[in-house]
Amino acid sequence: MKRNSLHIVLIVLLLLLQGRLCIAATGYVFPDANFKAYLLANRPSVIYPDGSLNITAANAATGPFKCYNQNISNLDGIQYFTNISTLEVKYNPNLHSLPNIDGLTSITTLGLDSNDLTSLPNLSTLVNLQVLSFHHNRVVVLPSISNLSQLKVLFAQSNQLTALPSLSAQVNLDKLFISDNPLTAIPSMSSLVKLTYFSAHRLPLTSLPSLTNCVLLEYLVCSENQMIAVPNITNCAQLKELWMPECKLNTLPDLSSYTQLHTVNVSISELSFEDLLPSTLNPGFNLIDFNFTGQQPGTAGSINVLTTNAVVIDLGFDNALPNNIYTWYKDGVFFTTTTINKLNFASVSLNDGGIYTCNVTNTTPSVAGITLTARPITLRVSPCIASNNLYYSIENTACTYPIVVALDESSFNAGTGPFTYKIATKKDTLAFNTPTFSLSKEGVFDILVKDATGCEVTFESKLKIERNSECDPVFYPNGDGVADSYYIESTGTAQIYNRMGELVKELTVPAYWDGSTKKGQDAPSGLYVIVVNKDLTIRVTLLR
Repeated sequence: MKRNSLHIVLIVLLLLLQGRLCIAATGYVFPDANFKAYLLANRPSVIYPDGSLNITAANAATGPFKCYNQNISNLDGIQYFTNISTLEVKYNPNLHSLPNIDGLTSITTLGLDSNDLTSLPNLSTLVNLQVLSFHHNRVVVLPSISNLSQLKVLFAQSNQLTALPSLSAQVNLDKLFISDNPLTAIPSMSSLVKLTYFSAHRLPLTSLPSLTNCVLLEYLVCSENQMIAVPNITNCAQLKELWMPECKLNTLPDLSSYTQLHTVNVSISELSFEDLLPSTLNPGFNLIDFNFTGQQPGTAGSINVLTTNAVVIDLGFDNALPNNIYTWYKDGVFFTTTTINKLNFASVSLNDGGIYTCNVTNTTPSVAGITLTARPITLRVSPCIASNNLYYSIENTACTYPIVVALDESSFNAGTGPFTYKIATKKDTLAFNTPTFSLSKEGVFDILVKDATGCEVTFESKLKIERNSECDPVFYPNGDGVADSYYIESTGTAQIYNRMGELVKELTVPAYWDGSTKKGQDAPSGLYVIVVNKDLTIRVTLLR
């Protein structure tokens, strides 16, 4: 056994001497083949022959490290490149996280754009960092940047951030991009005294922090937000561009003193001439690219009112502003023109109900080409006395006149009692102070109802008064000599109608009706209505 072992040792030594066996040093083994392939192609000096990372060589590597579009899913190994000045790893859609990079204290730029990161590592040791960019990822939390006082650029747009850490240490920050994040709040920006560019598009916020300490601010870009006001820019005298289109702005600061302005876009918002006119006094206003189009000031709403009441449709903006002209439309059709922001109705009627819109212009030359479209206001007019169903009953069931009618006042769902009534007949108008009244004949009547406030409403053809059906006469035109015809004793013209309202025959009366039609044919059995002089109504039943 000892002799065999000695033989093996001698053979190995011999091979080593002949250079036929090479043993390579072993370093850090990469978990991601694509990352290793990138290093082999771009930094081969840090890779051992066996494909592992030479940690000593990685520590010694300097300069920028830029790795784009390599389909890397695991960046482990990057933590050993402790002396690089820039780390940019971008466009790797399968990269969801980073290893600990606390040791990369020399980097001044960290670029992580367009990967699929859901988190960032601790950044507190990267005290030399000047550019931090991780836009177009899915990062939920931005770690503390309180140690990054040298930071000049922060690109954090298009992530899933709901909050930002304190910005109190960012006294050197020049550019801040936070658009397209579900941010619920933004911390104070009072320390950002060197900020020149602030971008905050499409945030679910109604306001931004004060920018009054950002005295070097040149570009404020905050479109498509829910913000109702421009943030405080009182000391931002260097402002060149103000971009806040498609917001909910209902007020605009006076921009007349901002002499560096060359672009203002506050289009598609809720501003009025009262907001705009002060800014037209800017000495360079005519040179400013000022986009004020698409304004819809005011508040959309509705007004509910009863007929005969007075009502005012008030736009709620530009109160008593001179030179304004208001062109009103009702249901899209021109209605009237006024010089005040109100539309007055002394006594509204049902026909006044509808959707009112208003186009507002101003004759001041600097804004002469601008038209504001106020938000629509719906005027809903209801009868001051209303009833879905007018209930009444016939009190006397005997076949006698007058007919006593009892009106059920509980069927009114609007109006103030006590009520009075008028019923118009062909000859006169009958007035009643109680809901029980007498009529001398049958028929269909209009009834005018007046309440205690003076409101009057006419219910057309709502009273259909007729006697008990047992009171209707019956005749039998069968030739037996008994009740063969019906005698109409009134004088004038009688028109005979069937139950479907079709004219059957017309007679000059007094006269007998023998049950025949105007063509001389036998009318069928049924109920017929005889109207005399378009006033008296008689019901008669014909049986054969």
